Amino acid sequence: MSKIKNNPILQKVTGMLGETIVFRRGPTGPVMANAPKKPESLHANQVAARDRFLDAVQYAKRQTAKDEVKAMYATGISRRLPSAYQVAVTDYLSVPKIKQIDADAYQGGPGQVINVHASDDFKVDSVAVVIKSAAGEEIERGQAMLTEDKRDVWLYTTTSATPLLAGTTVTVSVRDIPGNLAIRTLTL
Repeated sequence: MSKIKNNPILQKVTGMLGETIVFRRGPTGPVMANAPKKPESLHANQVAARDRFLDAVQYAKRQTAKDEVKAMYATGISRRLPSAYQVAVTDYLSVPKIKQIDADAYQGGPGQVINVHASDDFKVDSVAVVIKSAAGEEIERGQAMLTEDKRDVWLYTTTSATPLLAGTTVTVSVRDIPGNLAIRTLTL
């Protein structure tokens, strides 16, 4: 590896020259090095990552071709993501996060509220809640609603009574716009 100093012609050069030499930016300035060798085979994880990235690229192309969706993704433009296309690719590759399921106010009765703190790098599309008894029988299911005053808090209001609260599970499914899904279960 050669460091390039005091050569005004090569100071701004980057990329490959032929099949053998690469010019790139190092932490101390421009560097000239041998071209990296391509691996003969890829690991299964590398193939999966490459395929997921290609899926993200296709998703972003389809979504940014629609004016209303492109405008939505344009609201996420930042210094790190300078285009709606890049925001869409990043959104596809990122899974939403469930930070917390707060069921302290839930005592097994109808009309009680379960808070779900969920976030995504761009936008959470929906939050679904399923409540099951200790025996695994479904008691109720429904969609949580986003609060107006808090950005990442979703509220689910129960509709059915639960006769026995011990062992009851609350399963939350959070989905973002590309369809990525995060699931978390809380046992009461």
